[in-house]
Amino acid sequence: MELALYLTASIALLALAGLFIYLTILLSRIRPLIDTATRGVQDLVGEVQQTRIAVGGVVENLAGVAKQAEGTVARLNTQLENIEGIVVSASDISRDVTEVVDSAKQVVVSVLDLEQNIQRKVQAPVLEILNLLTALSRGIHAFRVRLAGGGNNNDYAAQLRE
Repeated sequence: MELALYLTASIALLALAGLFIYLTILLSRIRPLIDTATRGVQDLVGEVQQTRIAVGGVVENLAGVAKQAEGTVARLNTQLENIEGIVVSASDISRDVTEVVDSAKQVVVSVLDLEQNIQRKVQAPVLEILNLLTALSRGIHAFRVRLAGGGNNNDYAAQLRE
């Protein structure tokens, strides 16, 4: 039985030695694959690092652009506020000018009405006075003609027409 035990132990040791030899051969064949995979992973890690560095630069540039954009937006907002103030002022001025023009129009209409009223009130008496003076002048002229030479009535009518 001892012999069987030794024999079994020897077989087990041989099997274990065979397993180690098989694993050694297997590892020697797998090693290039593992080395290739390791190089691939290392290359991938390097590319990821380069990408991270490049992305970091892009992020920094974007941060700078964002800061510049904030400043530009602030300046634009200030300019828009200024323009809004100018538009409000122009609107106020336009409204005031419209009111002034309307007031001036009313004054002109009032002056025209006053002129027409004065013309109506003054024109009739002036025309009456002119007619009266014309008649008086013709009467005086006729009187002088009669005093100067008496003349006949036909001469008198012709002189009045002159």
